[in-house]
Amino acid sequence: LRHYARTLWRRKWVGLVPVVVLPLVVFVASKQQEALYEASADVLVNRQEEATTSIIGQTPAVDDAGRMLDTQVRLARVATVIDRVLAAEGVTGKAKRAFLGNSNVFPLADLLRFTVSDHDAARAERLATAYAREFVRYRRQLDTSGLARALASVRSQIGNLEARGDVDSP
Repeated sequence: LRHYARTLWRRKWVGLVPVVVLPLVVFVASKQQEALYEASADVLVNRQEEATTSIIGQTPAVDDAGRMLDTQVRLARVATVIDRVLAAEGVTGKAKRAFLGNSNVFPLADLLRFTVSDHDAARAERLATAYAREFVRYRRQLDTSGLARALASVRSQIGNLEARGDVDSP
């Protein structure tokens, strides 16, 4: 037993470095880093657009809820949405790549969670909120564009019928 104790005492640095020195170095390095804050905003993914698309004669794009959420996540990462977020917050320059690297969108049941990390807590919160808001606006625009085209087509047909004097047409 004394032989083992002497051997351990002679090799104390082998055990001391990982147990004491390494955590101390990691602690000092982490204290020198700037704080990073993360904010998130949730958006309810409404499946009503499926009923809307059936009204205008289109079939819903997906029947599987998981696949639909994956599509929404990918749609949230398109350049148009990112550009709108940055423009809404007045961010200019080469910020698109940085924003994509510091943000994420992931599904939670029937929700999409938009997260943004930043060194400023208030800016992270504003960007996460703007990200969710601009995604909702973009989706609304996509969802209503089909209805707007269908409405314009119907109005055009009505105009053509009225021009021919056919006001009793079904």
